[in-house]
Amino acid sequence: MTIDHSWSDNYKTTEFLNVRLDLVRQCVVSGDAFGLEYLDREDMDGKTVLNVGCGTGIHDQEFLTRTGARPKRYVLTDKSPAMVDEAVERVRPCLASVERHAISVDELSAQKVGRFDLIVCMHVLYHAPNPAQSIRSLARLLADGGRLLVTTVSHDNNRELLTLHNTTLRERFGLEGSPPTCWRFDTANAMDVMGGAFHEVACHYKAADLRLPTVVDAMAYYRSLVYFKDALECGVSGELLAKQIEDDVADVVARRGYFSCNKNSVTLIASKPRASHLSSSG
Repeated sequence: MTIDHSWSDNYKTTEFLNVRLDLVRQCVVSGDAFGLEYLDREDMDGKTVLNVGCGTGIHDQEFLTRTGARPKRYVLTDKSPAMVDEAVERVRPCLASVERHAISVDELSAQKVGRFDLIVCMHVLYHAPNPAQSIRSLARLLADGGRLLVTTVSHDNNRELLTLHNTTLRERFGLEGSPPTCWRFDTANAMDVMGGAFHEVACHYKAADLRLPTVVDAMAYYRSLVYFKDALECGVSGELLAKQIEDDVADVVARRGYFSCNKNSVTLIASKPRASHLSSSG
């Protein structure tokens, strides 16, 4: 029996995402910029902005607080109503008006939400059934000269933890688990996929390592992942599975001093040519 991910189930509430984000902020080791860190105030000030798959809005809140940017229009979307509701609450102290839509990336074009100077889509497209199609849809929502900022994970995201998980499922429960190649859109292919919709794409790689210093931290992170939830849905005993993983994690922490999770990522920024540029180049 092979486990198939139900990604949406892990994002119905904000609980598990907040656990991961909190641990990443506390324990990630990286000197590289990521996502909205590549943008400045002028990239949003007075502009129309759309965040697709906004999650809990923590990135929006941090950017708006850091830069003091005041967009002309700010739209938050996420497939999870709980996520977008929390995002609106986070952003509201920074902005007088925030629009929200509880829809997926592939439902946006049918909603007639308008066109935008900036579209942000962070760690979303590897959930989409067809990332290339989703990117083409987002490109159509850009105003002339508008920019699309996309981030995604590496193909070996959480490699060590996922290896422990799959080994335990196979040896103790007779399940195949999930291969690390399940990502449809990662650092290995993101540039090619983006290139199908844009002529020029700036690519910024970020090397990062999530070093969880205690077994408690590592297990909190593990229990927040969709892999653990899927195993429970297949009838696996959560107590037995977690105990086995915890023993293995404890061995690593005792030997190394922390448990490591690969968090390498890439930020891609593409621009839609202005109509005048397209006509002159034709």
